[in-house]
Amino acid sequence: MSIEFTQKDCPGTLHMVSSLEEVRQIAKKSDTQLKEALKGESKMNIKDIVKNNSVYFLYYRQQTMYYGVTVGEQKMMFPVPLEDVMDATLFAKEKAITYMRYIRKAINDGTYVPQN
Repeated sequence: MSIEFTQKDCPGTLHMVSSLEEVRQIAKKSDTQLKEALKGESKMNIKDIVKNNSVYFLYYRQQTMYYGVTVGEQKMMFPVPLEDVMDATLFAKEKAITYMRYIRKAINDGTYVPQN
């Protein structure tokens, strides 16, 4: 298998890919770079998210509660797994500082994402 990228496809580059494995390696590298870029992009200061803010319940699915938080004009969401909650009481609206643990975990896991 041989795939050729022309300058039209990728301006400024010309690269011959000789195997499917090389395509996978390029895709994996690109995926890793994208994840790192997004991680850096979403690497917000946790204090800016939780300070004088609140979270609100969005929905429940497959043993996970999803909560939303508004930061500036952007509405974000994050998961709260029920296995972590145990017998605690979850309210529809709560101070964001109470959910700081879940927000931090979601940022690190890449599950702190914009709401649909």
